[in-house]
Amino acid sequence: MRLVTSAQEALSLTLGPVQVTVYDELNWLMRSRRMRRLLDLLAERPPSVVHAMSAGSYGVAEAVAVEYDADLIYQITAVEDLDAVLASTHTGLRRVVCASAPLRERYLAASGAAPEQVALIRPGVVCAEGPTCFLDDEREPTVLSTADLLPGTGVDRLIEAVHLLHSRGYRFLTFLLGAGPEEHRLRLLVKERGLTSCVVFAQPEGATIRAMVGADVFIQPGAEQALSARTLQALGQGMAVIGVRGGVHDAYIADQTALVVEHSSAGTLADAMARLLDDHALARRLAEGAIAHMKAQHTMSAMVQQTVEVYRAMALHRATFPINR
Repeated sequence: MRLVTSAQEALSLTLGPVQVTVYDELNWLMRSRRMRRLLDLLAERPPSVVHAMSAGSYGVAEAVAVEYDADLIYQITAVEDLDAVLASTHTGLRRVVCASAPLRERYLAASGAAPEQVALIRPGVVCAEGPTCFLDDEREPTVLSTADLLPGTGVDRLIEAVHLLHSRGYRFLTFLLGAGPEEHRLRLLVKERGLTSCVVFAQPEGATIRAMVGADVFIQPGAEQALSARTLQALGQGMAVIGVRGGVHDAYIADQTALVVEHSSAGTLADAMARLLDDHALARRLAEGAIAHMKAQHTMSAMVQQTVEVYRAMALHRATFPINR
């Protein structure tokens, strides 16, 4: 297997059967020349199957598939990916892999594709042994959000929800670990609401999952349009999770794996947070349910096995079998 990417950091993943090919990012000025250079890098061992992991890689993947007459797999983990696949004009053999049931249902409805041509492979997640939230009632509770600091992600509504709860006498710390161009505006909102001592903007060093250890509540304040690895990790790491109905996740099961609010507003988010802050037993029960669900539906072994089955089916399409006479 070869990982083809423009990210230099991926070189650290080179190990045994996994080889990494890094190419210069394709910009409008040098696109043709850099694309040709990438195709030449792959020429010695041309691929038979190309697995495009997101919309940003589809154009490169299609060019590689056409150059080497390779089969193409589109991975859909976001609404953006779904729209890009629907807009694609690639005519070679192609399969689609969706990372959640809502994404698969949307793609089937929009494309008219045969169900057997659209696989559902949920991402694998490493899970904690048990709940990690509210283990010490003497410690000040912590709320964590990794939502991007972008318009429409609901972080402003989360800040307003924190303000509502603090005005009701609740005391807890909130950590905002996302990044984005809205950070300055959101910092001003925190200052205006008098929350600078209890709302912290932070960029964790290393993997975000490390920042989840010891947190009590994880909240995604808006309906997610992309399947977030951070949300899946949170569900598996023992925190009590709050999500918003209507996104692309299927791991949010109301009152079983998470508290699910019908819409994103300061009031609904505040009420959900208050339920968990008031009822630690409920929070731990949700965390237990989330871990059990992730262990059943998001195992690494199942993800690998199902992906290999898709590869084998595509390889079988090209196989030539000798016939004994």
